[in-house]
Amino acid sequence: MLVRWMYVMPKVTVPKDQLGRVNFVDRVFLITGKPHTSVNPLTGPRKRKPQREREREREMAAATTTGGGTSGEGPKIVWNQPQQRFETEDKKAYIQYALRDGGRVMDIVHTFVPPSKRGLGLASHLCVSAFRHAKTNSMSVVPTCSYVSDTFLPRNPTWNSLLYSEDLKSHM
Repeated sequence: MLVRWMYVMPKVTVPKDQLGRVNFVDRVFLITGKPHTSVNPLTGPRKRKPQREREREREMAAATTTGGGTSGEGPKIVWNQPQQRFETEDKKAYIQYALRDGGRVMDIVHTFVPPSKRGLGLASHLCVSAFRHAKTNSMSVVPTCSYVSDTFLPRNPTWNSLLYSEDLKSHM
């Protein structure tokens, strides 16, 4: 069954000096006398949680990812050497890499954060751990993963010095 919703806007008179300044929201107010709200005709108006409740949920989510601590160092990231990845303690979020050129180049191939933990900065923490590991072990990094190349590196240009390039090879 196809249902079509049609809205017919009655003619509204607006003073000539205000003619160019009237937008849709103003027209709705002029017609109905009520401020415009987006309302889904099937579910009704969307109820937004109070700001305090939203802030409390963010704090709780951040506390669970940082292990319940109040320190600002972030979540604990573990190096899983046999599987060639860095992961959170619960093993749900991880960054996968492959070693190239005899272990001198780290190719970061995939970053994954489950939907329940997105928006908390976990991917960034995983990248920082991988880049720190590469730096301490004198490795170059190839950012194959689109998150690393398109999001993390533009936001954190200090790590660009570790990127792999052909000119860094020794010609001896």
